[in-house]
Amino acid sequence: VSTQSTGAVPRGRMDPSNNDSDNTAIIDDNPDDAEGESYWDALDLSGVHLRALSLAICHYKHLTQLYLNNNALQVLPPAVCLNLHNLRDLDLSFNLLQSLPPEIGELQNLENLLFYSNRITALPIEMGRLWRIKEIGHDGNPLIYPPSEVLPGGTEAVFAYLRDSMPPPPVPHPRKWISCQAEAQNQQPRGGIKVISYNVLNEAYATHQMYPYCPTWALDWKHRKNQVLRQVLSHDADIICLQEVAVSEFSEFFKTELGRVDYAGVYKPKSRANTMSEKDRRTVDGCAIFYRRSRFTFEKDYGIEFSTVAMGKADMRDSSEGFNRIMTRDNIAVAVKLKALPNPGFLTEPLHLFVVNSHIHWDPKFADVKVIQTQILLEEMERITGRDPVIFCADLNSTTDSGVYNLLDQGRLPSDHPDLDFGYKYGNYTDQGCSHSLALQSAYKNLGEPMTNYTGDFKGVLDYIWFSSKRFKLTEILEPVSQESLKSYPGMPHAHHPSDHFMLGAMIVPKKDARGNSSK
Repeated sequence: VSTQSTGAVPRGRMDPSNNDSDNTAIIDDNPDDAEGESYWDALDLSGVHLRALSLAICHYKHLTQLYLNNNALQVLPPAVCLNLHNLRDLDLSFNLLQSLPPEIGELQNLENLLFYSNRITALPIEMGRLWRIKEIGHDGNPLIYPPSEVLPGGTEAVFAYLRDSMPPPPVPHPRKWISCQAEAQNQQPRGGIKVISYNVLNEAYATHQMYPYCPTWALDWKHRKNQVLRQVLSHDADIICLQEVAVSEFSEFFKTELGRVDYAGVYKPKSRANTMSEKDRRTVDGCAIFYRRSRFTFEKDYGIEFSTVAMGKADMRDSSEGFNRIMTRDNIAVAVKLKALPNPGFLTEPLHLFVVNSHIHWDPKFADVKVIQTQILLEEMERITGRDPVIFCADLNSTTDSGVYNLLDQGRLPSDHPDLDFGYKYGNYTDQGCSHSLALQSAYKNLGEPMTNYTGDFKGVLDYIWFSSKRFKLTEILEPVSQESLKSYPGMPHAHHPSDHFMLGAMIVPKKDARGNSSK
């Protein structure tokens, strides 16, 4: 048996002190000793006449390979599945197993599960959680479930059948809005501008290749878009920013459905849509902003194409490699200037403000491009907003340790930051670094920027709501998704979560000047 470690794969031995008739394997090596040649990550207990498996094996949590084939095992202890989460390969072939425990679904790193020639009649539907699985070896078992017509399709068909047969997890509790002001905990809210931001996961990206753990019915856009709409409307927001909205879905679904309940919207698709036919551009995604017509008057909208802005910068064009690196990414932003109408107890006079929504390039290998796109956007925001306050929602595809976050949070990014040190030249940005004067604050900063993206391979923060800290005050936020509520999900999207992102929400109010008026 091959192993990735430097030590040999250990073999089990029989316990001579066992008074039962069953043979029980025990292991001599210390599982905590992971240094030098004593370290091993595979355990071979094949062909040693095992009739029972000692639970002491559960201490070996580092195991990635476990070979129990060619024995006389009648039961796989559930504790093995609950403790050996790092297993990639599990061979149970040629035993006397009559079933697999439902807990087998907890082994979500499992890639190869072999149980040839046992006595198993039905596979537990919990195997539908094994989303990394590459091989399910089941021949030689008298299987009646899954049905016989599924089995010839091999591992992919068996896994898909079990995944789609699993009942959905319990409906999560609705997320609450929580106060950001200690002195206001026991007071009735006085109102404000309620903003939500949500990447809805464009239908074109929602494939089983990307999200193998998601049931087919839950991945279908017809199901997901209605869930998205219900979740959006449940928060009664004044401003709604959505990312990854397809051209057709904006005009035929969101604009129509939200228009029935007092919202108007503006939209900007990614730059590639400019050169496509009407038919082909329907699936291109972009960013949408919706606002309540009863609370805001529309003044002007802006579409910002980062590549187009870059084309006008002579200093960037001087380096073709860096320039081409920016020009081939078609990310955009959309902005709208609104006039907030007076509101008793909240706004005594009209307030002009800008709402900006953007989706930055996704690839971690292009951290430099993300910074340049963000800097271009910040410069455009400074240019169009003047002295008016800003609400900025975005899927930045950047975590809190990134150059993008540092730039937004600190107002500058030095030229020697690692995210600008990719060997490409970006004109003055490379020579002088990046900066802005917008004085932005992240709505969730005081909570440590909780997770907004939850997939099988990544769980972290990518999405943010920012606002002008000198002009607005944060009073409430939509509470983060509970970690406890996610334990039933390998990743998103899933039954009750229509996107791989979580919605963000913030309630902000204009700050008062010395005379008690809203600051202008």
